[in-house]
Amino acid sequence: MDNLLNPPVPVRPRQKAGLTSEEMADRDEVIWVEEATGSTYALNLTASAILDLCDGSRSVGEIAALIGETLPGAAQQIEHDLRPILAEFVAYGLIVDGDGVA
Repeated sequence: MDNLLNPPVPVRPRQKAGLTSEEMADRDEVIWVEEATGSTYALNLTASAILDLCDGSRSVGEIAALIGETLPGAAQQIEHDLRPILAEFVAYGLIVDGDGVA
């Protein structure tokens, strides 16, 4: 039951195949569309940047370090804050493990 509320975060998160995005010029959000189903997800710019970094080649720590380049010394806190966001991405089916395993 706990895994339904807190799904495990992939070691090397990768966007699910078939996602496209479009930035909304008049709003601070990006609309992601799952081509196969037509499902849409509105993400703020930060969450969208995180999803962009999920390419299967980076670990969660490496993603946090990239984000932390603008906030020196905050990488550990960023990784802590990043995990719940990635868990939501897992719950919505937006990311899988880099090797294709959900």
